[in-house]
Amino acid sequence: MRRTEKKTILELLDTIGEAHKEYKKYKKDNDMQRCIEVLTACQESAVSIGNAIEKSEGNGTGSVRLLEKYCEDLYQLSRGMNGISIDTDLINIRNSINEEIQVVLEVVFFPYKASMWDSMESIYLAFRKREDVNVYLVPIPYYNRKNDGTVDNIHCESDLFPKDEPVTDWEAFDVAKIKPDIAFIHNPYDDLNFVTTVDPRFYSFELKKNVDCLLYCPYYSTVGMIPKGQSLCKGYLYADCILTQSEYQMGFYDKSIPRTKFLPMGSPKFDKVIRLNNERITNPDKFNSRIPLEWQNKRAGKTVYFFNTSITGILADTQIFLDKMNYVFDVFLHEKNVILFWRPHPLSEETFKALRPEFYDSYLRIQERFINENIGIIDRTPDVSVSAAFCDAFIGDSGTSITSLFVVMGKPLFILNDIITAKAIDRDVDSCLFQIPFADWQNGYIITEGNRIFKCEYPLQNTIRFHYVNKISDYKTQMYSLCCKYGRKYYLTPLRTEDIAVFEDGTFTHIKLKHCTDQANKFVTTVVCDKYIFLIPNEYYYIVRLDMESEKVTYTDDLRNIFISEDQNFNRKFGGCCLFHNHLYIGSTGSNKVLLVNIETLEHKVISIGEDSENGCVGFAYIPQLDNVEYCEHESLIVLPYKGTRLRRFYPNTGKVKYYDIHCEGFFCSEQDHEEEHDNIFPFSSMIMDKGILYIAPYRGNKFIKLNTVTGKSKEYKFPLSIDWQPHSRYFTGGYKGSFAVYNDKNYWISGTQRRFYEIELNETECKIVKEIPVEFDADEVRAHANGFCVTAPWWTQYGLQEDAINSLSSFISGKVYGAPFDKQKELDSFKNVSVNLDGTCGQKVCDFLMKKMEL
Repeated sequence: MRRTEKKTILELLDTIGEAHKEYKKYKKDNDMQRCIEVLTACQESAVSIGNAIEKSEGNGTGSVRLLEKYCEDLYQLSRGMNGISIDTDLINIRNSINEEIQVVLEVVFFPYKASMWDSMESIYLAFRKREDVNVYLVPIPYYNRKNDGTVDNIHCESDLFPKDEPVTDWEAFDVAKIKPDIAFIHNPYDDLNFVTTVDPRFYSFELKKNVDCLLYCPYYSTVGMIPKGQSLCKGYLYADCILTQSEYQMGFYDKSIPRTKFLPMGSPKFDKVIRLNNERITNPDKFNSRIPLEWQNKRAGKTVYFFNTSITGILADTQIFLDKMNYVFDVFLHEKNVILFWRPHPLSEETFKALRPEFYDSYLRIQERFINENIGIIDRTPDVSVSAAFCDAFIGDSGTSITSLFVVMGKPLFILNDIITAKAIDRDVDSCLFQIPFADWQNGYIITEGNRIFKCEYPLQNTIRFHYVNKISDYKTQMYSLCCKYGRKYYLTPLRTEDIAVFEDGTFTHIKLKHCTDQANKFVTTVVCDKYIFLIPNEYYYIVRLDMESEKVTYTDDLRNIFISEDQNFNRKFGGCCLFHNHLYIGSTGSNKVLLVNIETLEHKVISIGEDSENGCVGFAYIPQLDNVEYCEHESLIVLPYKGTRLRRFYPNTGKVKYYDIHCEGFFCSEQDHEEEHDNIFPFSSMIMDKGILYIAPYRGNKFIKLNTVTGKSKEYKFPLSIDWQPHSRYFTGGYKGSFAVYNDKNYWISGTQRRFYEIELNETECKIVKEIPVEFDADEVRAHANGFCVTAPWWTQYGLQEDAINSLSSFISGKVYGAPFDKQKELDSFKNVSVNLDGTCGQKVCDFLMKKMEL
């Protein structure tokens, strides 16, 4: 019997039970007419239940016999006979129905891409083993979206699913008629997917109209946090259950989703790849029957490297993505005893056609090169689990879910840096550790990627040399930002962690902060004022103040909505901050609002600087009161705009605002790696004041500007150094074009793209380069203290080796790794918090849970 039918019967028995109470009440009142009416209604209901049981279970059931007895007892009661207990009859009927009539659930799986079937398959197989379930595998149709948002022809991949599993034609499956008890989907986007869309008849909100329990299985798996773009999807609103890898991962979903929806039971993707990898080892003949003969022949004793190219890589910077592919192909052409196993993302061509059509032909030419030069194996099979089990190691970007498949199999990961497209040169070691801004150097210590502390040799006259001191943690991602000295102690301020590390006499202690969020980018910057450290939050909730004298920590309210904004791509923007007398000034990129925080009392208020239409703030520059000068003005702050070239000069003592439009002919902004003109967003980076002249450096802008703050006149300022986006190599991102710095009354220019440091001399006519001051690290020392194989970060527990100037793709392939070697057990242990049921039992446990949930 269908669950819905049995549920209706049991609900009808409840209704009959309520009628019994009415009967007793009327009998007590001696209202025989009403008694007869109630007994008649009970009899009609009992007959209806009996008919439903006979239709489903056939004749001769014990439950129907008990219903017949019950009807006879109802009749006898209506004749006035005493000593009959219809309540007992009803209990016996319910018990009989529960014991005798077994529910058969209708369970349907609605995948759309065969390559994503592994996200459901182990759950499907668990249900298929049960006799009390009718299981349907119904691959549903989808459409690719064109540039204009319209769709192309219908696609259905029914023929790509396992041949040994019966597939139901989606056109023959009537959801409204069958009304499934449980349905599974792996596309959560409904009508909000810009690359593909499933047929609208299978959007979550349409399915939910006819499905009792709708469950979403993520089509991906991760090594930690989930992307922000996945934190809230339309399908989550209509799903009754959302499968997650662990309770830890639940923290990355939007807080509006009820926690009761989550099933932290692991991933079916892990079930499958673990099973296949074990099969490859224990039953190679069976495993080899799953793969093409061509793969077996090409392998021939070679080490196979799985090369994954993702949608994220395509969309981030398409030209660099293509360059990177060619670079990888070049490396493997010159390596022996290895083979490259290239698996393009299944939606690669659709993505190029829909979102990057101008690069589509170039992508096809790279595919042709791979095939024509016999570089390796190109994998277009629908089952990534078989492919992953076939390979010995992974190379690719960190954002793909395929990395997690290699982790659970205990195979090495080499995480590519997508912008690296050539071999490293000697200077790349120095450049990738070069710290910006210069303020980070002034206590003598810096913290680098890999959480290593280096000490800086002073003075600045000739060469700046850094030497290794210690490591803060084994994580690859930089967790701390600034090193602040107070007395004999150095306070290492957090960037992506919730503690302040204290370094004294070669040892570390930690000042723990309140736990607020599992998101990665907890703080955006550090401001130091006398004995105080202020931590300005990003994902963290509060502004934090540390008194270095007493080591007391104080928190403000959550004020982030004033100075943190977020664009449509979930990029968070910070408005810049400065100290002015006894206050922190923290600006907003989205408005003219500025938050003022008293550094002693932490009292705060919001002020407006200028007109409401002002386009935000990215930084401040302090202009002192100039004594003994005829154009003396009160001290003031220059507000650098987030958008446009209109500067505001704010006089805190009076509240007065002056405006300077410093646009000059030919000025425009461009994005990194794209020199074409772009919206005037984030035009400037920093300023230096000298004798009433303000010298303004570009961030995305293409020119330096000189502003006379007395006359208000501005013009282009000729600068002798290049300020384009192009870095000297691809081993670091340009970040931004550069920044002014002042130290010991001398002016400096730090090139962000070239990673060079210059002493400069400013005057009204031109800027002169006094000298370049080389910044150097000892390459052997850096290699000796490299991370090697390690976990990326607490929220991204991806154990692997990351491509950089120290460890290249060639060195990984040849086994010449600097730092910690690969350790399979460490890799497996790193994943224990990220996913449960790594013994391959996720699918079975989800099935068991849902069967229990559907019990009546």
